[in-house]
Amino acid sequence: MKNYSERILQIILKRRNYKLKNFLGLTFLENML
Repeated sequence: MKNYSERILQIILKRRNYKLKNFLGLTFLENML
């Protein structure tokens, strides 16, 4: 399930700008911890 969520997240992030990608990516990783 984790890998599936990460895949979906990355697909969504590819459509966004770099700064937003970094912000959401860090937030997602922090929530996983």
